Amino acid sequence: MKKVVAILLAGVLTVGASMTAFAAGSASATTDVSKNASAVTTTDANVTVGTIESDDEGYAAAVEIKADSTNATLAKFVDDATDYVLNYLVDVTVDESAIVDGAYTVTLAVADVTASSDVVVLHYVNGAWEQVAATPGAGSVTFTLTSFSPIAIYVASADTTTSSDESSSTTTSDDSTDSTTTSDETGEANVMLYVVMIAVVAAAGMAVSSKKRRA
Repeated sequence: MKKVVAILLAGVLTVGASMTAFAAGSASATTDVSKNASAVTTTDANVTVGTIESDDEGYAAAVEIKADSTNATLAKFVDDATDYVLNYLVDVTVDESAIVDGAYTVTLAVADVTASSDVVVLHYVNGAWEQVAATPGAGSVTFTLTSFSPIAIYVASADTTTSSDESSSTTTSDDSTDSTTTSDETGEANVMLYVVMIAVVAAAGMAVSSKKRRA
């Protein structure tokens, strides 16, 4: 019986040593809080449209305004803010050498805007959002800035077309704001079951052997 128990215990050790274990997956979160940034372009070589990263000015404000389904920030500037959809949230910068008298007129290409669209543009500056005058065009929005940082472009709901899984615009969303968490993996359940079963059998054998010796 001792040989049997020894073999079983050796089997437990062998299986346990060969079991593949996975370290708990670390949660990873993206830092980009832009909305549809890849759908905003410009032909102006002096203007750069980029994403809003965690180390950018206004990042926290961009996080808040993007997550606000009631458009509370926009409500400070317009009536019936819930009639609008936040279609774009991007970072806009201009080559300093092109700025004259501290301002620059920016034209961005945005596919779901027409000349008759009701568009509101907010600009984050000096720690707060401000509204800037905007002129919609055929697939474009034009506005003048005196400083350059996050830009939020809202379009009235009636001017947007609902797409599958998105009710905000026809553009393909490249949102990467939501944190993505990797599920934890701690081992192989089937192998663990076999190990436990073998250990139980070994323990039972040891108990029987011990009783025989005492008898």
